[in-house]
Amino acid sequence: ESCQTPEIVNGFLKTERQDSYDLGSSVAFGCNENYVINGPINAKCENGQWIDLPVCYRPCRISPEGLSKSNIQLVPLYIQKSIYDRNYKHGTEFVVSCKPGFKRPNQAVFTIECYDGRFKYPRCFSG
Repeated sequence: ESCQTPEIVNGFLKTERQDSYDLGSSVAFGCNENYVINGPINAKCENGQWIDLPVCYRPCRISPEGLSKSNIQLVPLYIQKSIYDRNYKHGTEFVVSCKPGFKRPNQAVFTIECYDGRFKYPRCFSG
C-alpha cells in the first residue's frame, strides 16, 4: 500500500515531492531555520503509513521576566541586552546563578536549557 506525501510541522521534505510513494520508499526531511530535528532524518513508507517521522523542535528566547520571577541571573553578569533579542536552538544551555540574597540547595551555579521552544527556569529562594 502506498503512502501520501508526508508533512512535518516546522520542517520540509528534502527528497523530491511526489503525489504518492511506493511501499518501502524513504524520504528525507529538514527543519526550518533555528529549528532542530529530533529523530531520524529519513522516514519509510510501510503499509500506507510513514514510519519514523522526525519532529522539529522550536527555538527559544530568554525571558528577562522568567529569570526575574525565578530569582536567577545569567552568568557572567556583563552579558549584553541583545542576548534577549534572538532565538536559541533546542539544546542550547546558559549558565545561571541565584541573584544576590537568594540560593538553591547545594547549587551555586547551574544551567537552563532550551527544550522545544521553552527555557525552564529553576527557582532560587531567599535565605
